[in-house]
Amino acid sequence: MSKRLFLTASTAAFLLLALCLPHVSVAHEGATGVVKERMEAMKEMERRMKTMAEMLKGSQKLEFRHIETSARQIAGHAQKIQRLFPVGSDKHPSTALPSVWAKNKQFAQSANELTGKAMKLSTKARTKKRIVVLPAFSEVAKACKACHDNFRKRP
Repeated sequence: MSKRLFLTASTAAFLLLALCLPHVSVAHEGATGVVKERMEAMKEMERRMKTMAEMLKGSQKLEFRHIETSARQIAGHAQKIQRLFPVGSDKHPSTALPSVWAKNKQFAQSANELTGKAMKLSTKARTKKRIVVLPAFSEVAKACKACHDNFRKRP
């Protein structure tokens, strides 16, 4: 991959990530129970995605082991997503759209896609090659964005 193509892909992945990350620190105030648990899980995934993006764009030291671990953590959260959205957990301060429950099959499929893509990223990180890791990272970011577009209220 040429340096120019790599930089273009890096920039695109970073911008995509910036668009898909939740900005909900204030929204977490007053959250309890399962709503608080899922908001904390989403916030952790956000932190991990942001750190990986910084590493891949070169503004932080690139640590493939950290990317591997972070991707596994994201996959672990993704596997639990459905249980974190029981019926009736849509009240403030939740930012979940009614489509989470109305289109539950699609919601489950989105969570499964995130799990698979995050595990693929974890595997790719073992190669210790940015050129291999970046496209896998981009796929995880796209999965996050797609789910947020369909199932999360805009801040």
